[in-house]
Amino acid sequence: MSAAGHNHMHPDKELSDLIGCIYDCALDKRRWPSVLEKLCDAMGGICAELSVLNTLTGASDIMALHNWTAEFLHAVQANIHTSPFNALGLVMPLAEPFCVSRDYGLEEMRRTPYWKRVIKGHGTSDYLIIPLKRTVAKLAYLGVNVSEARDVFSDQDIELARVLAPHVQRSIHISGLIEHRDIIEGTLRGMLETLAAAAFIVRPDGSIDYRNHQAERYLSEGYFVKESNNRLVATHHGAIEFLGTALNSAQSVSVASDAYIDGCNEQSLHMTCLRLGEESANREYLILLRSPEPELRTPIQAATKLFALTARETQILAQLLQGQSLQEIGDFLGVARSTVKMHLDSIYAKSKTRRQSDLVKTVMGIVPNLRM
Repeated sequence: MSAAGHNHMHPDKELSDLIGCIYDCALDKRRWPSVLEKLCDAMGGICAELSVLNTLTGASDIMALHNWTAEFLHAVQANIHTSPFNALGLVMPLAEPFCVSRDYGLEEMRRTPYWKRVIKGHGTSDYLIIPLKRTVAKLAYLGVNVSEARDVFSDQDIELARVLAPHVQRSIHISGLIEHRDIIEGTLRGMLETLAAAAFIVRPDGSIDYRNHQAERYLSEGYFVKESNNRLVATHHGAIEFLGTALNSAQSVSVASDAYIDGCNEQSLHMTCLRLGEESANREYLILLRSPEPELRTPIQAATKLFALTARETQILAQLLQGQSLQEIGDFLGVARSTVKMHLDSIYAKSKTRRQSDLVKTVMGIVPNLRM
């Protein structure tokens, strides 16, 4: 892998252009490798990946790459089950950057088998992960590596990742990446027919230029939106406020915006507005409506939240549930056995248990039914 230049972007136009490219990937996933290259250039990275990790088996399905060598790819795929990030992926906040040098520790990471087998000798140093979408069995994430020459990501790099993360996440949700949907060839309207979300293309006055088949259901129900004189009209106060702001061309300066709207009778809605045109006179908007995904609950995630576990305690708990000994956990995480024992004692105290068998029984009993 060759080192990429570190060109921080102009705060306005270049950032807006990059965000626009990210949304282009929602409708044509073949563009991701070139966008990953742009992300690397902006963040000072050397290589990047867009992957889906099976959190149950440890297998990784890589969807797009930039600047990976065949040797590095083989090393990652052969050793992904030894990654210390697998358990953390279950509890990391979505669309929030996790940086190894800031949130894990480079010295500890360099003692792990994963570092020795995968990272060392491939020209990379620091690693930044952005979890994007999660189910019980899968985690979609963006990963960016920095070169050994730069050593670690800067504050500016991480802040830029934080700004771009929600846009990457929206693009992933729209395209259905984690479900491996196939985007058909043809026009924008043809592509929108493949989406699970309801999609409208509207003008600033709400005039509907296009709707996909999923959109008809929302219009017929009329709970959040309806059609009136060929205009998309919001019928719920939350939707009214969102559309009123999103379609106001005088105020709309963002490429995209989101809203989660809670209705009565346990109905809720996730609304996304993407700006399609640059010129105000011809500007159109893509409006996407979908039901928010139910909260993911796994034993590890539930225990982390219920007992207020730290990131390290979560990792140790995950390894305990796999039947690993304290020494094996220490080797896996790159820490001493005594450190593992100290964290385990803290887990015991928080969970009000005294033995490993009691702890495992307690944790596995928190979530009786998993959503796959």
